[in-house]
Amino acid sequence: MKIEDLIERAKLDVVKAVGESKSRQRKWLKRDIDSYKSRKFRIRVLVLEGSEPRGVIIVNYYERMVQAFDAYGEKLSQYVLDVEQLKEHDRRQVAS
Repeated sequence: MKIEDLIERAKLDVVKAVGESKSRQRKWLKRDIDSYKSRKFRIRVLVLEGSEPRGVIIVNYYERMVQAFDAYGEKLSQYVLDVEQLKEHDRRQVAS
């Protein structure tokens, strides 16, 4: 599993919370911020567009954490990439 998989899960959580089938067709606006001018400390913010933002996802690459929030700031979900899963994923990449 990769952090991108967790981001997709969080997107589904936001879309589900919005309760609109049209939401899947809305665009996700994305902004990457590199703290300390290092990709190691990258934060990604995704916003589900709308006349009012429909939801927000915050990705912390350093902590390997993805958090989803609704339009009112209520936390919908939080996913953390397990270090052991990450090590296994890296081993598979090296082996192939």
